[in-house]
Parts: sequence; C-alpha cells; structure tokens
Amino acid sequence: MANALCDLVDIGRWEECYNETNDIISRHLCNGEYITKYTERTKNEIEEDKAKKAEESVQRLPLTAKEEILFGTGLSWEHYPPVALRRLEENTKEQEFLSTIFNPIVEYAMKEKLIERKINSAVSSDIYEYVVHLIPDDWKKLNVEDYEEIGPDGRFERGEKLFNYLKNQNPISVKQDQKQITLFDSGIFANPFDFSAARQNRKSKPQIEAQSIIYMKRILRKNTELFLELRETLCRYYDIVKILEFREKDQKYKYQVDKFIRYYQYGVVYSEGDAVWRYMINNKGNTRTLCKFDAVTRRDYSSIEKNLHRRTGKF
Repeated sequence: MANALCDLVDIGRWEECYNETNDIISRHLCNGEYITKYTERTKNEIEEDKAKKAEESVQRLPLTAKEEILFGTGLSWEHYPPVALRRLEENTKEQEFLSTIFNPIVEYAMKEKLIERKINSAVSSDIYEYVVHLIPDDWKKLNVEDYEEIGPDGRFERGEKLFNYLKNQNPISVKQDQKQITLFDSGIFANPFDFSAARQNRKSKPQIEAQSIIYMKRILRKNTELFLELRETLCRYYDIVKILEFREKDQKYKYQVDKFIRYYQYGVVYSEGDAVWRYMINNKGNTRTLCKFDAVTRRDYSSIEKNLHRRTGKF
C-alpha cells in the first residue's frame, strides 16, 4: 500500500502542505484525549502516571532531556514514516525526527546491544542479520543484582547474554523476546541482507559494516511496530541499566584499589617519603611520577588515601 501511495502524483507536495499545517490537533481522528501507543511520553511522565495510579508520591527521576526521550514510549502519528520516500532529505519534519528522536534511540540501543548483529556460523559471513532484544510485558522479574557476566572491558555483558539471563528468570513467559529487523513482504528487505557482491567489488569490511547499519536503520524506521516495541523495552531497561552502571562503578573502584595495593606490596608503586609517588616502567628500575602531594592537596585526601597514610606514613 505504501509503495502504491508513493507513486501517486504530487504525494510529496501533499505531505509538504500537511507538515506546514499549524492545526496539529485536527490532523487525525484521535485527538489525543486517551493515552495510546500514538502518544509520545517521556520517562518521567510515565513514572508520574504510575505513581498517581498507585496513589503514591511522585518522585522525578534526574534525567537529561535526551534521557527523557531515550527511555520514553510511544510514537505520535506526527512521527510515522512519511509516504513520499524519494526526497526525504528535503522533508524537514522527517529530518528533525531522525536527528532528535530516532537516531539517538537506535544508537543508544546499539551501544547497549539491545540492537546487535546476530552471527550465525551456519550461514555466510556476508549475511548481515540484525535483531532487537525485547523485554515483554509478562517479564515480571528483572532483577540483575546477581548478574555476573563480565566482559573484557570490565563492564557487565549486555545483549544476548543479559537477555538470556532475564529470560531464565521469567520461564513462564510466552511472548517473543527477540525479533529480526526486517520488513515482511518487502522484497530484499524481507530477509537479512547479503553483502557478498559488495565484498567481491572490494568493499572493505568497515564500509560494508557502515552500509549494513544504514540499511538496518532504514528498515527499522519503516517497521513502526518493532520500533514501538523497542521504545517500550528501553523504558523497562532504564532500571536495569542503572543498577548495572552502579555496580560497575563499585566494581571498578574495588578493582583499582586491589591493583594499587598489589603493586604497592611488590614495590611497583612506591613513595620515598618525599610526597611523590612513583611507579616502575621496566625491569631496569626506571620510573615515572604517578602523582605529587603538597600541603594543599593533602587537606583533601579521600578516605582511602587517609587510611593508606595511617598505615604507611608515606604521604
């Protein structure tokens, strides 16, 4: 249907006039008096609504304007994909939506691996399949306090490992928690894209990777239902990621303290009583300065620094 509409004469001009209309309320049959999936809401608006329904006090979350959008829900009819696809770069409404809402959401989802490329050893490496990990509304147990999968960067693993952990906590769920980013019955975009021709034409792997992401975004922009599901998942993901980030900070601090004490015990890091801490850089005994302390900085020691000073007297 969208392809047929796209071929109508002057459909682009009709949409341009539509975008310039000032009377937003009268554009659709639904005037927004009911909250539906066509209502865009920020994370704080959602939490305020929950608190009011539970007759609890409203506590605003300390979110930036960008985070309000990232963890919000819904998609107004104003932001549904345009029908005129041939001159999208001239559609100012679409470009504004992409830069302020769609792209930030997709890029954050990729960073957190809610969207990721699925590698299948049974198919060619030229096939690029992207999936969205979802948190269905019948997943009631989302506690990650005992999640212990840690990656090489010291952060808790995101993506499939995290969502498998959550899935195992909700065994009675019957809803789909992972979906391909494709467009049903749309020709080449109905299946994962094959870049074998691009590779044979000597396109580099980074070039193919970048193009695959462009295709993935184009497909997800048109797959409105899947994008709405991603938004609902991000809203539920907020509490999960905040717990993981808090645990990561605590873990990083413990890791740094443990390493410092070990290096101190072996004499790799040391002070000679002159308020200068040094560390060895090779087995010849060459050193570099780690830090210096003067009378001013010593007044602002952290608790761990003060404790180390009491034990060694070497600050």
